[in-house]
Amino acid sequence: MTSTKIRAGRMMTLALSLAVPQLANAAVALTGATYSENFNGLTTSTAVVSTNGGLLPNGWQFGETGDNANSSYRAGDGSSNTGDTYSFGAAGSTDRALGSLASGSLESRFGAIFTNQTGSTINALDIAFFNEQWRNGSATVTSATATRYAFSYLVGAANLSSAGSWTTVTSLDLIDQVLTGTPSGGAVDGNTVRAQRTGTIAGLNLLQGQSIGIRWIDLDDSGSDDALAVDDFRMTASFASAVPEPSTWATMFVGLALVAGLIRRRKSRPVLA
Repeated sequence: MTSTKIRAGRMMTLALSLAVPQLANAAVALTGATYSENFNGLTTSTAVVSTNGGLLPNGWQFGETGDNANSSYRAGDGSSNTGDTYSFGAAGSTDRALGSLASGSLESRFGAIFTNQTGSTINALDIAFFNEQWRNGSATVTSATATRYAFSYLVGAANLSSAGSWTTVTSLDLIDQVLTGTPSGGAVDGNTVRAQRTGTIAGLNLLQGQSIGIRWIDLDDSGSDDALAVDDFRMTASFASAVPEPSTWATMFVGLALVAGLIRRRKSRPVLA
């Protein structure tokens, strides 16, 4: 597997490349505390599908680098070793997951852009999803050499290539689910070979109208790669405590004064024998 230093450098190259085909898709407007996406609207066609057809959920994007990079994706069940961005699922099934398979001529990243339209400041985002595996590249994978798609986020991101210091959250990485006993170079059923991943983007100060981007980056590993995907994505926002308006403070003080006055009046009443 690629060393940490080399992988970090390649992630920077992938993120900053201006020649990467990048899908333009409107951001998801967060209008409530919870957002969810099951990806079941993704294509079921194994033919290459242009993203111009609007076949991605609103706000979700992907970008590719390499000789075979383009702005299209296809459906797959993990049986193909062709590097691409994929709508993974059983053949013909509408139960889909968004993922990718890297190769020597293609690396991918995918994710979404969200805009805070809740009317309040968001200070944390709790994220949960199913981490599915649809192809096993090697029969000798261990926990130390497992494929990992790194998760990161950036406040103010306009797309998945936006310049800036993307922050990683390792608890939200996509990682191998098959570690032993599975033949190399074969498809696996991601609907059963999966695990739930949860994590929190903490310490935010996402103001009304600000955007935040999240992404997973799939780099080409040495040897045969695994194919991983995201399904049943769910994100819940936590909000900063609202500071009462001056008029609210005034109302509170008046109310407290009235209560205090009533208490004093009751105490001053003579006790009847």
